[in-house]
Amino acid sequence: MKPTLKQLEYFLAVFKNGSIRRAAEELDISQPTLTAQLAKLEQLFDLNLFERARNGTILSPAGKHMLPYIQIMIEDMNNLMDAVEIATSGSKANYRLGVSPTLGPYLLAYLLPLIHEQYHLLKFYVREDVPAKLKDGLLDGFYDLLLTPLPLEHEGIHIEPLIREELLLVMADDHPMAEKNIITADDLAGQKVVNLEENHIYSKQIEQLCEKFGSTLLRDYHGNSLDALRAMISTGVGIAFLPSLYVHSEIKRGSSLFVTRIEGESIHRMHAIAWRHSSPARSFFREFAEVFKKLIYRKLGDVVEVIL
Repeated sequence: MKPTLKQLEYFLAVFKNGSIRRAAEELDISQPTLTAQLAKLEQLFDLNLFERARNGTILSPAGKHMLPYIQIMIEDMNNLMDAVEIATSGSKANYRLGVSPTLGPYLLAYLLPLIHEQYHLLKFYVREDVPAKLKDGLLDGFYDLLLTPLPLEHEGIHIEPLIREELLLVMADDHPMAEKNIITADDLAGQKVVNLEENHIYSKQIEQLCEKFGSTLLRDYHGNSLDALRAMISTGVGIAFLPSLYVHSEIKRGSSLFVTRIEGESIHRMHAIAWRHSSPARSFFREFAEVFKKLIYRKLGDVVEVIL
């Protein structure tokens, strides 16, 4: 008797969630059903796959040994089903798109309608997460495609550079620096800067900028979103470096915020579109990446630099 695909998916869900309760919620099944299926899998393998820990459920040594083999089987099955769909429908397929929360909402809002015009039957199921989890999700087969900041490195992932996005200096319009016609790097010495939580690539870049300019990073005032940063600087807590796509989308003329650049400084971040080298849709993704770049240039060419 062989394990079922569903049993293997249940195994991965418990591993990823570290808890039978959370895995059951994600799978939308009852805990007794999940526990029973895991018990059948363990009985079939004649192995104890999990251990109870203080903070939940973890893999046993035997479970850790089996993990990469089960991940490969799940990915192969997902690739098979994707290949069937692509073979029968071409660009009519549904794809799981992972996006960074500091990029996705401010890029896709302008582009998804244009994509729908060009690919009427193409559907994306979009989910936001921090880049490290996006990368793991792509490798695990949870995502088919990513829109994510760089750096991103893995031998199993094709990375297609997409855009270069400027970071702009933003502050309340009654901030003392807002009265200056020109702001230089020297003006930033000692200035208080708000930042995102540390699990964002963006936050690491802001830390580096603070070190470069001698600014003070407000470590007790981390925001969990760009909107949170905007709210904090609106009240005079400090200043922020905000991405140009966010500024274009969310900060309108007449707001209480002052947006500017630092004289003589060029501050950017890079973004890419990425997929697995093994993806059966890789040929379509190459085509889509080129179309995507052209749509960005058409709609947002004055906001970001498209890497053609």
